[in-house]
Amino acid sequence: MGATVMRLGLSRSVEELAGVPGAPLAQWREWGIPVIELRRVDEETPPEEVTRAARRIWSAGLALAIHARLPRMATGATLGKLFLGLSGVLPELRERGEEVAVPIHAYAARAESESRLAAQTREAVRRAVDAAEREEVPLRFAMELNRVKGPADPSVTYEGVLALVEGLPAGICWDFGHGCSNARRGLLAATPPAAFVAAVTHTHIHDIGPSGETHWPLTQGVVPVDAYVAMLASAGYGGILNLELSEERYAGQVDPAEGLRASIERLRECVKRANRC
Repeated sequence: MGATVMRLGLSRSVEELAGVPGAPLAQWREWGIPVIELRRVDEETPPEEVTRAARRIWSAGLALAIHARLPRMATGATLGKLFLGLSGVLPELRERGEEVAVPIHAYAARAESESRLAAQTREAVRRAVDAAEREEVPLRFAMELNRVKGPADPSVTYEGVLALVEGLPAGICWDFGHGCSNARRGLLAATPPAAFVAAVTHTHIHDIGPSGETHWPLTQGVVPVDAYVAMLASAGYGGILNLELSEERYAGQVDPAEGLRASIERLRECVKRANRC
């Protein structure tokens, strides 16, 4: 079997990328990051900032991914209505024609049943997929494996996420840290089933800190990143290994820049080992 082509990605906020002076994109590219994921784009995110951030990413020679949020009320028929934050950049996405990974969360709520939330999520994803195909915007949606937080959520188990995308032209976003956090609480197995791994089209990767917080750099040795990357490689995964770090959670204990560099190097070594197998 030939080497699996996996690219490294990095999640950063729209505010940082669109602001002044802007994010150090050239430096991240030198460190081995070819893809930047815009984090948490929803209906309250200013469309002009999303457009400015995307243009800066492209100008730096990097590819784009977008972590979008499903609309609270999936009643619109167009992408611009469904994803208000993306309305300004949609024409350029269509013109460029480059496939963009769009990880999304399922609906979660305290006053709803998981079955109802699952049905609402599937309907929203179907609307989004249909709109993207109709408008010829190359978005590839991926349902994220979420961390258990309290509200009813149909996406916190492997089987739950698989059921959400069954029969839909959408993949799975395997969030390594979320899955490992849930497994540590005894809510699912540490190793996902083969059907789940085979359906993965995107990833979110981070470690778990001393207090159980997710989105730490890959310096903690809690999440079995090497094993997970090897599983993806064996399944023929050719997508993005996307670091999703939250610096505010560990800045007082781990230097953010050093944590990022160490995380990038760890992922690069994981890919090298997986490709040798």
